[in-house]
Amino acid sequence: MAPSLGQSDSNLEDRLIYEIKNKNIKNLESILNDPNNNNIILNVINEQDNDGDYPLLLATEKNSIEMVNLLIDYANKNDIKLKINEKNINGSYPLLFAINNNNFEMIKILIEYIIKVNDIEIEMIKLLIEQANEKDFISKLNKEKYGYYLLLNAIKKNNIEMVNLLIEFANEDKIKLNLNKRNKFGDTQLIIACKKRNKELIKCLLKYKKIKINKRTKYRINALMIACYFKEKDIVDWIIERNDVDLKIQDNKNNLPLHIACYLNNIEIVRSLVDVIKKNKENLSNVMNCYSDTPLDIAEEYNNEEMINCLYCNQDKDELETDDTDSDSSLYITNENFCPNSKIVSLKDIERSICLFKVGEDYATGSFIEIPIPSSEDPMRGLITNNHVINENKLKSGESFEIYKSSEYNKPIQIKINDKSFVFTSELIDITFIELSDKTINEFNPYFLNISNIDVREDESINILQFPNKELSLANGKIEEIYSFNLYHNASTYFGSSGSPLLNGNYEVVGIHKSSLKDKKMNVAVKFSEIEYAIRTLYDNIDVYGIRKARESAKLLSETEMKILNEYGLKLKLSSDDIKELKEEIDQLNISENEKTMQLNELEIVQKSLFYCTFSEKLLLYRTNYVWYITYLSKEENNFISKFNLDNLKLLDWYPLISNSKELDSSIESEIEGREFILITWLKLTELMYL
Repeated sequence: MAPSLGQSDSNLEDRLIYEIKNKNIKNLESILNDPNNNNIILNVINEQDNDGDYPLLLATEKNSIEMVNLLIDYANKNDIKLKINEKNINGSYPLLFAINNNNFEMIKILIEYIIKVNDIEIEMIKLLIEQANEKDFISKLNKEKYGYYLLLNAIKKNNIEMVNLLIEFANEDKIKLNLNKRNKFGDTQLIIACKKRNKELIKCLLKYKKIKINKRTKYRINALMIACYFKEKDIVDWIIERNDVDLKIQDNKNNLPLHIACYLNNIEIVRSLVDVIKKNKENLSNVMNCYSDTPLDIAEEYNNEEMINCLYCNQDKDELETDDTDSDSSLYITNENFCPNSKIVSLKDIERSICLFKVGEDYATGSFIEIPIPSSEDPMRGLITNNHVINENKLKSGESFEIYKSSEYNKPIQIKINDKSFVFTSELIDITFIELSDKTINEFNPYFLNISNIDVREDESINILQFPNKELSLANGKIEEIYSFNLYHNASTYFGSSGSPLLNGNYEVVGIHKSSLKDKKMNVAVKFSEIEYAIRTLYDNIDVYGIRKARESAKLLSETEMKILNEYGLKLKLSSDDIKELKEEIDQLNISENEKTMQLNELEIVQKSLFYCTFSEKLLLYRTNYVWYITYLSKEENNFISKFNLDNLKLLDWYPLISNSKELDSSIESEIEGREFILITWLKLTELMYL
C-alpha cells in the first residue's frame, strides 16, 4: 500500500522511497517538482532508513537512469550534495549497483556527478577499474577517456594517492592514461607539474611507464630544462635517473640543459648533469648555442673554478646529435574567438554605445563593449575607459561612480562595484574594464560595440567616438605609427576624450584613446588586442588567483620572492632616494591635491613594479597583474625616462613575456645575449607567480 499523502517529513520520505522502489517515475517527478514539498525534500533526500538505504542508492538498485537523473537534477537545482558513497547494511552503494547491473550509462552519470561534487574515494575507483576489466567494459571507459578525466581531477585536487592508483592501473594495462597529451597551451602534465615545482606529483608522474620525459613545449623546452631553470636539483636528479632521458636535447636557441645550469651558475645541477653525461661516455662541455656560448665559456665568464674543473671531463668535443624524434610540427589548439560579421550600426546605436564619466570634478569618455571571453557564444559585456580615469582605488567593492548617456546629462546612472562582477585594470596599458550585470544592462539598455579580431595597421583610417567638452562627437583620422601596444593617431581630440573607442571602417573597436602628445602633435591609444590578451589571461586564472587579482595592480612581493628575483638578476629600479626625490617633485607641482594624490599612488605602483637587470643595464622590466613586460632602452630613451614616472613609462616600446610562446619581438631578440635569454625564459615559466 502506498503511504498517505501527509505533509510530515517522515510521510514524504516514505512516499519518496515507495515511488523509487516501485519505479513510479512520473510520481517521483511530481513529488520533486511540487514547490510545496521542497523544504521537506531537502531534509529527507539524503536520509538513510533502518537498512541503510537512501533515494539515490535505491534508484541505482532499480537500474533506473531516469530516476537517478531526476534526483541529481533536483540536487543541482537546489545546490545540495547527494549521498553517493555511503553503504547500506549489505555493503552496497550506488556505483556498485551500476557495475553489477552492467549499466555503463549509469556508471558514466555517477562518475561525472562524483567528480563534480568532489566525492571521489580510492576504494570506489579501485572497484570501478577492477570490475571494468573483469566485466569487459574497460574498452568503453577508455573510449570515453574516463581514466584521463579522473587523473586530471586528481591532479587538480592534488590527490597524490589517487594519481598513484591510476598510474599503477595504467602500468598494469588495466586503464589507458594519455599522460603525454598536451593541453591547449602545449604543455603536458609533467611540464605543468615542473612549472609548479610540485615534487610529490612529479615523483608520481615519473612512475608512469609510458611517460615521454623528453617531450617539449611549443617553445622547445622540456621538463628537465624547466627543473634547471627553477634550480630544482631534486627534480633534475629524478628525471636524469631514467634511462630514456635525452641530455643532448636543445631549445630553440640550441641551449642544452647544461647551458641553462651554467648560465644560472648552479654547480650542484651542473655536477649532476655531467655525472650522467660521463656515464654515457659523452662530452657536451663544448657544444655551442646560438649565442656562440659553450658551457665551458659560461663557466669561465663567471670565473667559477669548480664548474670549469667539472666541465673539463673530456677535452675532445663529441659530435652533437641533433636528431629530434619529438616533432613540434603538431597542431596546438588555441583560443580562437571571432567577432560577429560586420553589420550596419545606426546613429541611435552609436549614441547608446558611449557615455560620459564623471569622477570628482573631471570628465572622461567610456564605451560599452562586448568581449568574446570566455567565448564568442558567451561574451562579457561591460564598460571600458582609462585607468587614469578609474584606477584600482575606485574599484574596491562598494565604491561607485556616475556615468551619463549622451542625451540625458541630467540623469546620472550610478555604477556600483561589487565582488561578483569581473573587473580589470592596468596602469601600464592604462585601461579599466568593468563587467556589467544583466540587471544594470536592463536598466538603461546600452548598445555594445563589437571588437575587431584584426589589428589595425599604419595609415588605416579610424573614427573616434568621444565626449570632448561634454559634447558627443565623431572625429576622423588615421593611424600614424604603431609601437608595441601603443597606437599613434591624428584624430582630433580634446579635454574629456580619454577612454574613447577607436573604430575601424566596420565600426568595430580597434583601440582605446589615452591622451594627446603635445611634443609629437599626435594622440596615443592602446591596441585592443593587448587589452583582450590581458583580460583573457586573468579570466582564465580566476580559479587559481581569484577574481580580485584583475582589479588590482601587481602584488607587493615578499622578502623571499624578492630574494629569488635578485638571485636571477632582477632588482627594483627605484631606490629609496629616488622615491624621496620624486615625491618632493610631485609636492612642488602646480596641480590640484587630487592630481597630486593620483601621482603619488602611481609612484607607489611604479616603485614595486619597475625592475632592471643587474647584468644588462639596458634591459628594463615591468610587472603588471597579468604579464611581465620588457623593453630594451636606447641612450635617448634612458635620458627620456630618467625620472621614471608612469606617463613616461607608458610610452616605451614594451613587449609582453607571454608564457607558452616562443615569440619575442625582433627588436628585443636582436639585442639580447644568452644569459638574458635564460632570464626571459625563466620569467615566462613563472607565469603569474610573481605578478
